Amino acid sequence: MVQKREAAEYALHKLSHQGASQVSIITSDGFTEELNAEAGEFSLYRTLFNSALSIKVIKNKKKGVSATTSLQKEAIDDALLAALAAADAGVEDEAEGIAEFIENRSFESGVMLPDKEKLFLRIQEYICELGARYPLINLEQFIAHYVQNHSLLINSNGVEMSASQGFYEYMSMFSGHDGDRSTSFNGYGVRFLDVDSPLMEMGMMRQMLDDTVHSFGAAPIEGKFTGPVILTPGCVTDFFATVIQLFAGEGTLLQGTAIWKDKLGSRVAHPLLNLSFSPLDPRIICGERFTADGYVSSDADLLRDGVLQSFLLSRYGSLKTGRPRSANLSGNIIIAPGNHSLADMITDIDRGLIVNRFSGGAPAANGDFSGVAKNSFAIIDGKISGPVSETMISGNLEAICQNIRAISRETICDGSSVLPWISVDGVTISGAG
Repeated sequence: MVQKREAAEYALHKLSHQGASQVSIITSDGFTEELNAEAGEFSLYRTLFNSALSIKVIKNKKKGVSATTSLQKEAIDDALLAALAAADAGVEDEAEGIAEFIENRSFESGVMLPDKEKLFLRIQEYICELGARYPLINLEQFIAHYVQNHSLLINSNGVEMSASQGFYEYMSMFSGHDGDRSTSFNGYGVRFLDVDSPLMEMGMMRQMLDDTVHSFGAAPIEGKFTGPVILTPGCVTDFFATVIQLFAGEGTLLQGTAIWKDKLGSRVAHPLLNLSFSPLDPRIICGERFTADGYVSSDADLLRDGVLQSFLLSRYGSLKTGRPRSANLSGNIIIAPGNHSLADMITDIDRGLIVNRFSGGAPAANGDFSGVAKNSFAIIDGKISGPVSETMISGNLEAICQNIRAISRETICDGSSVLPWISVDGVTISGAG
């Protein structure tokens, strides 16, 4: 097997002599150390090796792409032929191309020498504490990884970007069981750089376990009304990732359906909302260092005081729409904290919900959404009154952005995002009766 640099240079050289006017190659290799536990017992340990090569060619203003998970020359040759065939069959598009040369960079981030023994002990500690402190919680699955990856991008304009990254991560899936009573399942994951702290204390893991313990006896909320909900950080991720893709993402901008398409520099959300894509923030573990189209990544605001600062666009999307290219394509969302405590946000609500998880279909193009509030709790007279089940919430995502009541001082960092609790008005809540 050839190494990733040799594979990339081989593919670039060969395509350049087969009629491609522009070529971009990304190669990567690395490994994952994986530890699994089920029902409170270790069930699997394995090492997974990975490699990949992706190809983009431009030939007669037509794009062809292909990929392979093998770096052997025979597999690369097949991928090259597939990319050229795709270009030959493609449609001319003036916006297609590759990154121009600006600067070449090499990056290293994270932990490159893992402490696997200590990771094992931390997992064992997590399982033991879960059993002792949370006897009603069933650990359905626990997966921990140490991941190391090395990537290289080169193109025919002389661009060369490389990154080596290493990090730990885990995902825990669980539910509550007490005789014939049970709760909805829940899950949580964290990315981290060291094993100096208990896994139970990372992010909002303990809070989610506590919420699960308090979720027995869930019942639908009474009646139907329009009121406030508090979105927890996990739910904020789901809602605002959808907002971004629907209102400011490349797909909807290319289709012309993005609601914010003509609002760059205009206020589109409540002035409390400050949202950035920040892969270089020190709280983000091994964030994007260069984009897939070949540009060095930098942090950037999407919303500042509710004003739209940028879109989420690649080089192609930028040229196609005439709007600025994004500083990064990371998805590493950071929402700035507000000036209210979570306790005060709850106290300020006469009747509403705190929503941990939302289960629903894709929203409409105008942002209308509807689904079920999962792992959620009713708020009555400024207090959390109990868990809810089969309770629907519906509303409009654009209105949610405008109707923010408060943003918490508290934030949760899971290694991929830093998010607060957000209280919003104007959500329709439907329960029994």
